Amino acid sequence: MTLGNDTSEKKAESGKPYLESTNEGLKDALGLADLKLDALSKMHIYGYGLGHFLNDLCAACWFNYLLYYLKSVQPIGSPEEAGTYAGIVLLAGQLADGIFTPIVGYFSDKFDTRCGKRMPWYYFGFVTVVISFYFIFIPCQFCKWFEDTTAVRLFYYVTFPSLFNVGWAACQVSHMSLVPSLTISRVRRDVLNNLRNTFTFVANLWVLLFAFFLFAAVEDKGLKFQILSQGTLLLGALASIFFMWTIREKELTRACRKLAKEYKMEYSKIASQVSLPKSLLDTQENEDMKLSGDESQFGLGNRDPEEAREKENQLTANLLENSDDAQQTRERKQSRASSARSEAFAWYSWFYEWQFYAYGLVYMGARVYCNVTTSLLLFYLNTVLMFGSDKQDDNDIPVTFAIIPMLIYLSSSILTIKLKTIYQKIGRKKTYAVGALLVFGLSVAMIFLQPGVNFLMFGFAVLIGFAQSLILNTAVAYISEVVGQKGGSGAFVYGFYSLLEKVACGLLLFFIMHLRDVDDFANSEYVRWCFAITPLLGVAIAWIGVQTGGASDYDDNAGDAVGF
Repeated sequence: MTLGNDTSEKKAESGKPYLESTNEGLKDALGLADLKLDALSKMHIYGYGLGHFLNDLCAACWFNYLLYYLKSVQPIGSPEEAGTYAGIVLLAGQLADGIFTPIVGYFSDKFDTRCGKRMPWYYFGFVTVVISFYFIFIPCQFCKWFEDTTAVRLFYYVTFPSLFNVGWAACQVSHMSLVPSLTISRVRRDVLNNLRNTFTFVANLWVLLFAFFLFAAVEDKGLKFQILSQGTLLLGALASIFFMWTIREKELTRACRKLAKEYKMEYSKIASQVSLPKSLLDTQENEDMKLSGDESQFGLGNRDPEEAREKENQLTANLLENSDDAQQTRERKQSRASSARSEAFAWYSWFYEWQFYAYGLVYMGARVYCNVTTSLLLFYLNTVLMFGSDKQDDNDIPVTFAIIPMLIYLSSSILTIKLKTIYQKIGRKKTYAVGALLVFGLSVAMIFLQPGVNFLMFGFAVLIGFAQSLILNTAVAYISEVVGQKGGSGAFVYGFYSLLEKVACGLLLFFIMHLRDVDDFANSEYVRWCFAITPLLGVAIAWIGVQTGGASDYDDNAGDAVGF
């Protein structure tokens, strides 16, 4: 490391010593590497990662098995009505989730308590999920207390799934919004989010493996799902209890703000004494010094936005004062101006933006493809491909009902890891085009696939997983880029899109179940065409948004693709 010896010209220009070395060496020399950016221990980190495990476990049961359970195991009403009522139950749950999600986000930002802003909502969601989910995959309990009628059954199976989705939304929003308050380090935030995604993968895989074991070992059909749901609930509840025991929002948030203040003061002190290289300035300001911007971006955090913005601008000005590169100064001013425009962009202004509607179609279409495929898969396997038709016992459920969903999930997760490399090579639009062509080919195959060669479905399941990864992750990547340009109102966009896709999927599945009575729904041709054509229409709708949205094809600095 050299201090002023070989940089006399720069020293003369700035009037201060110019420090020159690698970023890592500078951090060590300046003492920044020893400064803590949060109060999180390993136990805190793993505790946070397990906080959404209960939601992920229950969601895997919900989308994979709810419709089949209400149609074939615990039907509501007569056999001719069961499909319609199953669709109503799913729609009610989706609507409850879509409506309550933005409500939780809004009020958790507005009110603080002795336990923090987020954790009270998590406590509420945890209790609601545990109580309500217990009653979904068991026989109607109200029917034991009242007369066993269609109305009583429908009320029972609408009430508890709706409550479950309300609790699910409370846990999801409160858990996600904790991250900016726990650490100012973007690296540590990535660690928290990645660990959460890892446990999402574990949750889905565990449910499918557990179902595989139960479908093979347990004889009674109703008991299979009862053990599956209650075993899942117990495991998830233990994970949530560990999360609530380890994460004390008030203490960790207070410690994080204190450490952030110390870090900024130390950095500002050093910057007033020496001129820092551009590379270190970029690294510190953009990665470690963006507490105010990250917290205020979606209305999170406990600091006053105007005060935070003023302090950040003051710190940036101090740093730039000691920079020797005039062009760099101009770029920083432009960046701050762009940031100010982003924060000034009001939520209602999105309604005047074509991209808002275009990428709403993209996200909705991608979700329709994934959710409809998952929800109708068991009907296609049972009715069209005749898996399990050789079973003599009506209570027997073939293990393929667990194996094929597992293959889909594993293949989609594996490809998701490689998506950034794919984007770099061919871009997002071509990646989506590959996914769309794959969906088209699979739809044709699903139309002509016959029971005599149903073993081919195992290979098609892998391809379905690839297609879901390409379609959904690319859609989310586009939305993240567009929202990132006007991030101050990003929470509104994500909330609106979440409501849109949940209503669309709920209505679509309801009409699929309702339009034909059970005799027609059991007809293999009806199931075949619904399973093949409906997802294709969703992908086609999303393709319109991709082509007309106008977002850049790929930004190498954008975040990695997102798993589901």
